[in-house]
Amino acid sequence: MGALPVDRFWVRIQSTLLTAGSAPEPDLAILDGPPVETAGGYPSADRALLVIEVADGTLLADTSIKASLYAAAGVQDYWVLSIPDDLLIVHRRPIRSAGTRHGFAYAEIRRVARGETVTPLAMPAATVDPATLLP
Repeated sequence: MGALPVDRFWVRIQSTLLTAGSAPEPDLAILDGPPVETAGGYPSADRALLVIEVADGTLLADTSIKASLYAAAGVQDYWVLSIPDDLLIVHRRPIRSAGTRHGFAYAEIRRVARGETVTPLAMPAATVDPATLLP
């Protein structure tokens, strides 16, 4: 994705995001705007433009429980880098979903293989090939 302008994006690695009922620690979160100190010291998930989890042994939790949590928090672009499947799973368009852990899910889920590309919603000029993210 290249260098991100610090006046527009705030990149956090394995740092807490606050949601209504939890405080997940995504592997990578790109937040809106410059860094801002909050009362609790952690930013709110509603500032997240892109959240990425790296899943090896956590794939099921990342694609179900955490997906529901991030969707409930309004995260529009949630990616899971699936090490076992050697691909990127892109989740978009949060919707209410009664049968999920946090009452929300993603209406759009796309699997992106090496050699294919995906564009982050908040960075329409950027393209990402999962090969640049996978080991």
